[in-house]
This record gives sequence, structure tokens and C-alpha cells, in this order.
Amino acid sequence: MPAEALAPPCIRVLAGQFRELTRQDLAFARAVDAYLSHLRGQGKLESFTLARRKFGFGPEGLGEFHIRIAFRDLAQLDACFSVVATREGDVERLHHPVYSMVTNFKSALFRDFPDPERGKPDAAGNA
Repeated sequence: MPAEALAPPCIRVLAGQFRELTRQDLAFARAVDAYLSHLRGQGKLESFTLARRKFGFGPEGLGEFHIRIAFRDLAQLDACFSVVATREGDVERLHHPVYSMVTNFKSALFRDFPDPERGKPDAAGNA
């Protein structure tokens, strides 16, 4: 089987850095897990991770926590947003405990690189 057939699809990653507003860090972690697991169960995202700075190392601007949410493609990200933007039902019930404990939220959208749009670099590093 060619290596390309074994390669995972290109993943788009939405990453957020922030401070937790309260000192209920374990309750916050449970709330993030419940909310994002709900969306993953609906096929609206591929995976997620929650990380916390160790020993407070790192610049203040990075925040205390980091959430990484992976999507198969931009269509899946858009479909997830369409559900979340309703702010109704289970989505809002699960989202509220998360955002009510967050301050100084910053986010970015990343992609695997090089990706199919750019091609793979040759030995000299040229695409």
C-alpha cells in the first residue's frame, strides 16, 4: 500500500489559550470534557485535548489552559459552528459551565503542514 494511502486526512485545529476564571479547575476540566465529548459524539469534531501550564511556566499571554480541537476539514468545523451557534438545548446547557469559567480567551486556526494544497517538500525543502 502506498504511504499516501496510510496518511491521515489533513486536520484543521482550533486552539484556544485562556485563564480559568475560578479555582474550580477539576470542575472546569469535567465541563470541557462533557461539552466537547457531546459534540464529538455527534460527529461535529474529531478529537480534543485540554492542557494546563506546568508550574506556571510560560508567558502570561499564553494563558493557563490550552484546548486543542481537531476537525477533519473546514466543512466539519463549519458544521460544528452551526450547531454551537444555536445556543440552544444540550449545547447551551453544556457550553455555559465552560465559558462561565473562562477569561482572556484567545484562539487560532492551524492546519497540518505541509498539506495537500501545498504538496510535500522535496529533499531541498521545495514544494
